[in-house]
Amino acid sequence: MVEGEDVYVQQQGNSQRRVGKRATLLAAVMVTSLVAAACGSDDESDGSSTETTAAAVASTDAVASTDAVASTDAVASTDAVASTDAPAASAEPSGSNAPAAGGGEDLSVGLIQIFRQPISNLVAAGAETAAGEYGAAFDWQAPPGVDPPTAISYLSQYESQGIDGVVVDSFPGELWVRPLNDALEAGIPIVTEGNYAPDSDVATHVGEPQAALGAALADVFADALGPEATGYLQPGICAAGVPTLESPIAAFRTRMGELLPNIEVRDAVDVNPDPAQNFTNWQRLFSQNEDALGFFGVCDQDGVNMQKVNEEVGGKYLSGTVSGDSVENIQAVADGSMLTVVGRNGFVRGYVSMKILMEHLVNGTAMPDGYVNSGIELITIDNAQAALDVRNDNSPEANLAYYSVAIQRALDAATAGGLGPITDQDTETQG
Repeated sequence: MVEGEDVYVQQQGNSQRRVGKRATLLAAVMVTSLVAAACGSDDESDGSSTETTAAAVASTDAVASTDAVASTDAVASTDAVASTDAPAASAEPSGSNAPAAGGGEDLSVGLIQIFRQPISNLVAAGAETAAGEYGAAFDWQAPPGVDPPTAISYLSQYESQGIDGVVVDSFPGELWVRPLNDALEAGIPIVTEGNYAPDSDVATHVGEPQAALGAALADVFADALGPEATGYLQPGICAAGVPTLESPIAAFRTRMGELLPNIEVRDAVDVNPDPAQNFTNWQRLFSQNEDALGFFGVCDQDGVNMQKVNEEVGGKYLSGTVSGDSVENIQAVADGSMLTVVGRNGFVRGYVSMKILMEHLVNGTAMPDGYVNSGIELITIDNAQAALDVRNDNSPEANLAYYSVAIQRALDAATAGGLGPITDQDTETQG
């Protein structure tokens, strides 16, 4: 651990209830979205598009098939690197950022995610909770598989149906620039979260710090290895060359070099985003690196598949991932068979981004200009059971109570101003 760092452990749950306002509008969105998703997919059996480019099949939220890793549950979280005790927390963010007493009953807001996966459910739970505090109607859309054209189509549907504001996970950024700018020109306020579109005119972005993910993972590995360890660790990457996936690996390498200079972090090997191929590739990677001390990945399916392969060889390797919000991954950590999951704070991302949007719509508050750090999630054997417990609670109240510190810190930073550029998300090391 890094001495002197502020450390928080929080829990999160997941709510999938829909606010019932503007039923006609939202029903129309759902119908047209289902049509778009069907048309945008070449393989209806798994919901993923076979036309997606290699760069478009990765995501900072972990590119995974809903068949392999989907879950509607939530994960425990820390804002920094590690802890075993959750702080005392009020049930809601305090001070000027406390939930508003309505004011948005005539508003409808939307959320667009990359595709339906565990992290998307967490983001949606946070966004819905924030919208509900103002009484606004809430809807969220995501393709069943990684399908950027279909995801982009939801924005134009929202626009044509009179949505008042939208939060968007804009992956891949280069494809979203024109659609986002067109919506802004049409007068629709937008906040991006998770993945940003660097050349768009969207001013506010909320997301987890990429470098902090890798640094936190390295801290846990270093603690497990001990100061006298020598040897090497082998990372895998589900889509090589994607900056938001490369950044955590680079940060892991840097931090490990500082903590344990005798540990080599080898170049990442492409393990493929397709769940079945991903499993095969991890099998191959383990067999080719029998002398490795451990393995780590950056996508949801990596955790599940690494764990399966590690069990096949007697569980002799350390393993961890900087994503993976599924029950399987967290249960593996709880059982002690996987070292850690460092996640991407989905509930906080959704809540904070929607809160900023709602404050603008209801109270006319100017949206902040720059990058709002929503923190990271860390799950170890010390708090994994708490993560599973909060999943069973699965309520907005539990989420807000457990995440209150992280939410307040992000909202305070957004309110204070002086934020760095949106691109700081890639290099920020403070979780």
